[in-house]
Amino acid sequence: MTNRSLKTYTIGDKFLVGLMVLLCFITLYPVWYTVVISFNDSTDSLRGGIYWFPRKFTLQSYITVFQDKTIIKAFRVTILRTLIGTVTNVLFTSMVAFALSKNHIMGRKLYMIIGTITMFFGGGLIPYFILIKNIGLYDSFWVYVIPSLFNFYNMIIFIAFLESFLQVLKNLQSLTALMR
Repeated sequence: MTNRSLKTYTIGDKFLVGLMVLLCFITLYPVWYTVVISFNDSTDSLRGGIYWFPRKFTLQSYITVFQDKTIIKAFRVTILRTLIGTVTNVLFTSMVAFALSKNHIMGRKLYMIIGTITMFFGGGLIPYFILIKNIGLYDSFWVYVIPSLFNFYNMIIFIAFLESFLQVLKNLQSLTALMR
C-alpha cells in the first residue's frame, strides 16, 4: 500500500478535475448567457456577438415584462399551487400511509397490489384529459391541486418511515420500562 500525500495529484486526478470543470461550464453557461441577454438592449442583442457581459446594459426587458399584469397573476398561481399542493399532498398521502402501515387492515395487500400496478401503468393522456374535463376541473385553478392530492410512490416512502419510526418508539418504550 502506497502512502500518497494530499498535495500530489496524478494525471487521472487532473483529468477528472478538468472534466468536472468542463461539465460545470457546459451546464452553467447557458444560464449565464440568458441572464446577459436579458440585461442587454433587445435591438442590440439581435446583432449577436454578446457572450460574457451585456454590451448595452438596460432594464427595459424587465420593465416591459413586469408592466404586464398577467405575470403577477402567474406568480400568484405558481406560489399558491406550490403551497396548497404540497400541504395537501403531504396530508392526504400521510393519512393513507398511516392506515396502510397497519398490518391488520383488511384488504391491505390488495390495495398495495392495485396501487403498485397503477404506479407503473397509467390510463393515458386522452382519458386523463376527458376525466379532468368531465369532473369540471378544466380551466380551473384546482386542476393543479386535486389530481396531485395523492401519490402512491410517496405513500410507500411514508409507510417505510412510519414502520421504522414505530419500531424506534417501541424500542424506546421498552428501554424506558427497563429504566424504572
